Amino acid sequence: MEYGIYNIKEVTNIVKEFDNYIKYIENNDILLTKTKEYVSRKDLKVINELMAEPWEKATKGSEQNYYPLLHLFYHLCIGGKLFKKIPAKAGKLSLEGNKELDMYKKLTDTEKYIFMLKTLWIDVDWKKVDSLDHRGFGITPDVMKVLKYISDSKPGDPVVIHSEVMRGRLDISIKRWNYFHLYFSYLGIWNVEEDGDRGYSMKKRFDAKIITPTAFGVDLAKRLLSIPIINWNLPWRRSMGDFGAIPGSQLPNEVEFFVDDRECKESKLQNNNDDEDIFVRELSDLFLKGELNKLLPRAKRGNTGGNYIFKVSLGGKLWRKIKISSKATFLDLHDMIQKAFNFDDDHLYAFYMDGKLYSDYCFVSPFDSNGIGVDEVKIGEVGLYEGQKIKYLFDFGDSWVFDIKIEKVNSEEPEISSPEIISEKGKAPEQYPEY
Repeated sequence: MEYGIYNIKEVTNIVKEFDNYIKYIENNDILLTKTKEYVSRKDLKVINELMAEPWEKATKGSEQNYYPLLHLFYHLCIGGKLFKKIPAKAGKLSLEGNKELDMYKKLTDTEKYIFMLKTLWIDVDWKKVDSLDHRGFGITPDVMKVLKYISDSKPGDPVVIHSEVMRGRLDISIKRWNYFHLYFSYLGIWNVEEDGDRGYSMKKRFDAKIITPTAFGVDLAKRLLSIPIINWNLPWRRSMGDFGAIPGSQLPNEVEFFVDDRECKESKLQNNNDDEDIFVRELSDLFLKGELNKLLPRAKRGNTGGNYIFKVSLGGKLWRKIKISSKATFLDLHDMIQKAFNFDDDHLYAFYMDGKLYSDYCFVSPFDSNGIGVDEVKIGEVGLYEGQKIKYLFDFGDSWVFDIKIEKVNSEEPEISSPEIISEKGKAPEQYPEY
């Protein structure tokens, strides 16, 4: 194998910055915010000052998504399973290092960089890592078109985002890329110049004026064309109704229907276990010999085993605690909630797994074609953690909104044969009081 010329330390300092971020998270008692489960404002301010180029637009009261680099790092830590969320004081969550964190520390700088790129490519939800709310498909289907454009570009030649030439060559709205203009610059793919004359006042927005591809970026883009993100990014595939997909595998026909004119080669995934080395195989010739030999294995999704305790509430004084096996489906959980609150199972419903009503990450009733069915997903398959909050919406007309909290995950406990109501408070309301 021929080896390349790139030393990742000379291409970008993102690895050093990420290591500084990790060190702070690991060595401090981090309490996440209650609503969004982000790093607190106090800690963000300190971490920002540790960066080589602190983000100057953020203020003392800015939330995490006002810090582009730190926002990206948080999602890489969670998506790459370096840290897990655990219950802490005052009903909040904290971060605790996983075994993957120790494995990450043993990687070379180049291997750390590829870990970050791979995690972004496979496990990070691109809608959530941005600061703006992208409806519909988001920018994910457009990524390969941009990379194809970059791969055909000459390093050092500036590209004016709002020019007629750009609009003619790229049939996408790259103006919507917002923070991703910065993210690709952090990764060393291009240099970016902000458009300070656009007149936008949103502090969570970054409007690019010019991007200038680097030599490394052009070479990297050529190789990423063989790893098409629409085949590899699991949160995007899940939002399209494709739960449990193998990274890199062929898209289902119903998903292919929504993706046209893909400016990329076919995915080179050869078997179901190939995702661990395809990034090494496709990218290793970019770097100096001995710099890219292995990657941190992804934490594969599987059933945790044991039992879960869900606290299902309608207001603070009306709740039921349900114990259910990890092998039960979300349909079984729905049936138990209906029983616990004496409801008639006569309407459509959905579980919103990130605690946000109408989000893409949801499981829906079997008769609803707009998502992944509750009968397709087992409780222990989705990585639930203690303290996690879920919204359960029953009856889209009357809108009964239940708050669900994961109170306990007993992974070592023998699985129960059927769900149980283990405690309760308050009288169940009338489902149809007007009748």
